[in-house]
Amino acid sequence: MRRPPLARFTATILALGFLPFGGCDKKDEIKSASNPREDSPAASTPAPASSGKASSPAKPAAPAAQVSAETTSFDAVAARLDSGGSLYLYLSTEQWLSALSGQLTKWRELLVTAAPTKDPAEMEQITRAFDVATHLVKKSGLEEITGFGASSFAVERGVYRNKIFVHHYPGKGSGFMWTMLGKSAHPLATLDLLPADTAIAGFADLDVAQLIATVEEEVNASGSAEAKQGMNQVLLQFSASFGLSLDDLLHSLGGGIGMVVTLDPTKTISVPVGDKPQDVPMPRAALVIEVKDDRLFQLIDKSVAPMPTLIRVDEPGLTMRTMVMPIMPPTELRATAAKWGNYLILATDDALVRDMIGAQSGGKGFKSTPEFAKLSAGLPKDGNGFQVVTQRFADTWARYQGDIMKGQPGMTPDQLAILQKFWGDNKVGASYSVTGHVDNGWLAVGKGTVGAGQLVAPLVIAPVAIAAGVAMPVFGSVQGKAKATKSLANARQIATACRLYAVDNKGKFPPKLEALVPDYLVDASLFISPFAPGEPMGYTYTTGLTDTSDPTLDLLEDKFSAASGQRVVVHADCSGQVTPVKK
Repeated sequence: MRRPPLARFTATILALGFLPFGGCDKKDEIKSASNPREDSPAASTPAPASSGKASSPAKPAAPAAQVSAETTSFDAVAARLDSGGSLYLYLSTEQWLSALSGQLTKWRELLVTAAPTKDPAEMEQITRAFDVATHLVKKSGLEEITGFGASSFAVERGVYRNKIFVHHYPGKGSGFMWTMLGKSAHPLATLDLLPADTAIAGFADLDVAQLIATVEEEVNASGSAEAKQGMNQVLLQFSASFGLSLDDLLHSLGGGIGMVVTLDPTKTISVPVGDKPQDVPMPRAALVIEVKDDRLFQLIDKSVAPMPTLIRVDEPGLTMRTMVMPIMPPTELRATAAKWGNYLILATDDALVRDMIGAQSGGKGFKSTPEFAKLSAGLPKDGNGFQVVTQRFADTWARYQGDIMKGQPGMTPDQLAILQKFWGDNKVGASYSVTGHVDNGWLAVGKGTVGAGQLVAPLVIAPVAIAAGVAMPVFGSVQGKAKATKSLANARQIATACRLYAVDNKGKFPPKLEALVPDYLVDASLFISPFAPGEPMGYTYTTGLTDTSDPTLDLLEDKFSAASGQRVVVHADCSGQVTPVKK
């Protein structure tokens, strides 16, 4: 494939998809036809004698391909991309990344020479920090990156193939940034675990043992006694807390981790949007960890064994523990840990675990749907990770985003139209992508209903919308709503902790909120109101209540939300709401 001229390539980058790659305008065509280069065939070959018949106009000779005087990875990167689409990008990083560790050494020497202080201890710390950074750069493989490329190509109307490629020369790629996320591509078995109602999902290889080993090595190489002591304390505290050494735990991991989020259209939950709650499909989530044995599950099993609401399941191939915890009527959290085959699954409910097992064993999950068949057609079957965004999620997000915009108080129709145009173009589409380590780098290939050009377009029109000054008051209102939503979530978690405290204390709620830490809340950060991040306690707490008190009584109220025109309150039964108030 002929390399495109530099000017044409630059125009493509600046246009961000508005001109086709490798295209030229009419002015360029005329110039090429009327003023051929002297060294071109059109200039040196005589015109053939006329035969008396009308002849077609001579096709202009294409410019000769240019050859860079310096070595680049352009051809290798271009071979992985699609030309002719709405986006084509190549960036050579060879010159400025190949000697990065050497540059760090020069910066260290410059900083040491120009430092305002000559205190030996401080100079030693500066030198040590640069030495650690230099060592990390050398081991990471960052200096082996020689080029970056991206492309977007419409395979059919409304369906795009997007690619991202990070290049290293064959035989390279030995640093931990290349190997920690998978050394070679393999079948993506975890796709079989996705239920039919999957909304978003992702999975990636991750060598946690190599990650921890790298951290330990760098700490030891740093020469810092404090760092070594801190690392040793972390390891000792881990062993004391869990009764298992970190090495034993790491050796039980299988080298991959992922997540699944589903949306159940038959069940809904209410979420605050403006002054009125909106119903959205019930979300469920699961964390999936590849394991070699059941040591990690046994650790979890031991820690939850004393819980009175624990449900135990021991079936052939499946061991599961479910903890039923009321959150707010009529919802309950069924936190579940399960060991199934080579997977440890931590889910929001046991039904999701059953659905994942059914998808794998019955072949009726998302992988069997027409949507997956369309998105995955032509994509690699093997890789080191994948990402899925389904149309179910895209539609739900678009509807929720639209409700947020419509629910802003005091917005004029013109403001709403501009906001809908700005955010509506920045849509989330259905997509599926596979990422894998190939012989000369990392390649991500995806297909979806949104092209890269559409993703970049909002960045171009953003300054216009901001300059118009229309959306600024709306943005402030949205930010206030987001703070209220966060405050309500914090208060509900605190209220749930109060009810758990009551279970262990004869039905009595704690005398003060600080008594919840650390047994019922991990730390006190939830006590901070999003409206006043500098205040350690952001909630007014009603003392003296019990788990049999009137469930409608106010248990918690955000001290600082009223200043923004909102009242955040959670009741004794963990229910709550955000209501408008006059400033």
